[in-house]
Amino acid sequence: MKVLLINPPITLFPGAAPTLGGLPLGLMYLAAMAEKAGYEAQIIDAQRGAGWEDIKNKIQDYKPDIVGIGNAFSVQIENAIKVSKLVKSINPNILTVIGGPHVSVFPAETLSDNPTLDIAVRGEGEITFFELLKCYAGNRDFSAVEGISYRQNNVVHVNKAREYITDLDIIPFPAYHLVDMPKYLDEKHAVKHHDSEFSGGVPIITSRGCPFNCIFCSIHLHMGNKYRQHSPQYVIDHLKLLVSKYGAKYFHFEDDNFTFNLKRCEAILDGIIANKLNIHWDTPNGVRADFLTREILVKMKQSGCNELRIAPESGSQRIINEVIGKKLDLNSIVEVAKMCQEIGIKLRAFFIIGLPGEKKKDIKKTMSFAHQLENKYDVIPTFSLATPLFGTRLYEICKENNYLVGDLTSDNLGAATSGLGVIKTKDFSPQDLKRYIRKYRLEKLMFKLFNNPFWVLSKLLKRGR
Repeated sequence: MKVLLINPPITLFPGAAPTLGGLPLGLMYLAAMAEKAGYEAQIIDAQRGAGWEDIKNKIQDYKPDIVGIGNAFSVQIENAIKVSKLVKSINPNILTVIGGPHVSVFPAETLSDNPTLDIAVRGEGEITFFELLKCYAGNRDFSAVEGISYRQNNVVHVNKAREYITDLDIIPFPAYHLVDMPKYLDEKHAVKHHDSEFSGGVPIITSRGCPFNCIFCSIHLHMGNKYRQHSPQYVIDHLKLLVSKYGAKYFHFEDDNFTFNLKRCEAILDGIIANKLNIHWDTPNGVRADFLTREILVKMKQSGCNELRIAPESGSQRIINEVIGKKLDLNSIVEVAKMCQEIGIKLRAFFIIGLPGEKKKDIKKTMSFAHQLENKYDVIPTFSLATPLFGTRLYEICKENNYLVGDLTSDNLGAATSGLGVIKTKDFSPQDLKRYIRKYRLEKLMFKLFNNPFWVLSKLLKRGR
């Protein structure tokens, strides 16, 4: 049995910068599970040069029995559906399977609205996909496969949800041998991941799940609330493989909670140091500042940490406590910023503005706090407009109170993630939020110009304008 896994092309929305995708990590895990089940697997990554014609030719030449379609973001769901239509136009007998956060929230709706999709995998895909393949190779009765929705005789069935994987170490390493690794690692041509100053970094996930419940976050809808982790030895063996076999030098720890278990985190750092891996790494999804200590930050630096990202989200303690529900003391942000500056770790901070319940004075507090962190401790701020992702508490609040600017579709959700707001309350409009961010950037430029004009000149020359 042949399995073809496809990472669809992406649509760029207004305001979004052109980009190349990093490694299709989710599909590579599924490919490894397919091989573990004894089946042949191939991957086509249409975010790295391949186009629709390439996908068509691959399907015709490879003649797969099953096509698995990746869909990491709701804003790209239409491209995933377009792949399924292409597959069925070539051979209607090919089984089409889709996974990802969007279908985890809307499994029945996705299948009902799109007859070229046969099966939707909800939540974590590895064990579900493994059992799905075994079932398809046998009696093809999908009723007993947990964690899927499937179509049978034009009726959509939603099976029982699957328990999240407790022992992550049973999952094999991603199928790196099925992708052109040099293409992803080449520093001259590879993507710069999450604004990293390094090109060709490898994304790696060492834990899953988030026990917290921030109003805007959708990760628990896909990966659950229970925190689960790979053992330190599994992580070190994974890193050693990538360093020794593929020459990887830079890593992005994509965990949502890399430092949640500090003892495990420290064991990983000790392993990197003891094995002299000589790597650099960062945390693009961020870590909780209130979990960090000076001792762990020193070890991070020793193990090759180039940059940390933390997420104060707001400069208003009221918003953090009463709106976001993060239970984070802003004083811990200042302490971590001070320690990182002293130790020599670059620090970025995520801020979100435009949340329901936020007043203009709260937004001003956020801007003031960001100024303080940047001017005093060299913390680089990243501002985002609150985006009501499907299934989140933020989405439900906005829908119930008519805060959404028009109906939320994949197109205007894509615009929202590119910096065009879709939330409007009596306290602010999307245009107000954009003005706040522009004002901050202008004030930053004037501050730099006054204090360090050569910095501004170097930036302008670097950008060529």
